Amino acid sequence: MTENKQYYKTIALAVMLSIALWNVKASAQSPEACSQLTEPEKSQLAQYVQKKYKIPASARVEIVADSLLDKSCYHKLQFRSGDATHPFSLALYSSPDAKLLLPELFDVSVDPAAEELKKNREIMGSLMHGDFPSLGPPNAPVTIVEFADFQCPFCQHAASILKSFLASPDGKNVRVVFRHFPLAFHPWAQFAAEATACVNFQNSDRFWELHDWIFEHQKSLTAANSQAKLTEAIGAMAGIDMNVFHKCMEESQAAGLVKKDASIGSANEVRGTPTFFINGRRMAGLRSLEDLRAIISEAQQDQPGPAQAAQK
Repeated sequence: MTENKQYYKTIALAVMLSIALWNVKASAQSPEACSQLTEPEKSQLAQYVQKKYKIPASARVEIVADSLLDKSCYHKLQFRSGDATHPFSLALYSSPDAKLLLPELFDVSVDPAAEELKKNREIMGSLMHGDFPSLGPPNAPVTIVEFADFQCPFCQHAASILKSFLASPDGKNVRVVFRHFPLAFHPWAQFAAEATACVNFQNSDRFWELHDWIFEHQKSLTAANSQAKLTEAIGAMAGIDMNVFHKCMEESQAAGLVKKDASIGSANEVRGTPTFFINGRRMAGLRSLEDLRAIISEAQQDQPGPAQAAQK
C-alpha cells in the first residue's frame, strides 16, 4: 500500500512538473514583458518557505537572488537564512503569478544526461574555490569533496571507509577535498574545525594526521576534555610551531575559513554530515565501501571530469 501511494505521488509530481513546463513554454516572451515580483510577494514566499521547512523564526529566511529563467517569466529564487546556527539555502522556481513554487523545471528540449553533467560541473566549480586540505593528484579524473563534522559519528564511519579506499589501487586516481561543516549542536566540533584549520595553515600533512587522530579518538573526546587532548596531540606532531598554533586559535584566524566552508555547503544544500560531492554527484552519507565504489564508477564516465573542468 505504501509503495502504491508513493507511486501515485511520483506520477502526480510528474504531471505537475509537465504542466509547469508547458506553462513555461507558453509564457515565453522577452524579459521586458515579464512582471517583477513585488516586495510583498517576495515576503509572502519567504514566509511560506520558512514555515514549509520548519526554519526557526530567529533564523529569518529571505530571498537573496531573483532571476528570470531563460526566456520564460518564471523566476528562479534563492532562499537563504543568515543565521550561522541554522544555515539554510534553497533554490526554488516561482510561477509568473507567484502562486506556485516548484523544486525543479525540466526542459525536454535538452538532453537530460548533458544537463546533469553541466549541473555537476557547475557544482564542482563552486566547491573548488578557496583554501582547503586535499589528498591525491590535483588532475585526478574523480574528485570527492566532503563536508564533515569531527564530532559526527557518521563522519567517523565515512572516514574509515575513505581511508580504506584511498589505500587500494583504485584510490590512486581519486582526489579527496575536505571542507568543514561543524554542526551547532556538537559542543566541541567548532573548536576541532578551527584547530585542524590552524594546523593546516602550517603543514597540510599534519592536518591529515590530526584528522585521522580525531576520528580514531572521537569516542573518548568530550566537551570538557577535547581542547586539552587536541592541543596535546598537536603538540606531539613534528613540524608544528605551537606558538604559531596558539596565536592562530587565540586570534580566531581560522574561524572565517570554517564559516566560509559551512556557507559554501549550505549554498549547495548540505543539510547534514557527512555529505559528499563526487564529480558533482551529491551523496548524503556513506554506508559502505561498495556504495563508494559504485558512485565513483559512475563519476568516472564523465569526460572530462567535473574536477578538471572546474580547474580550466
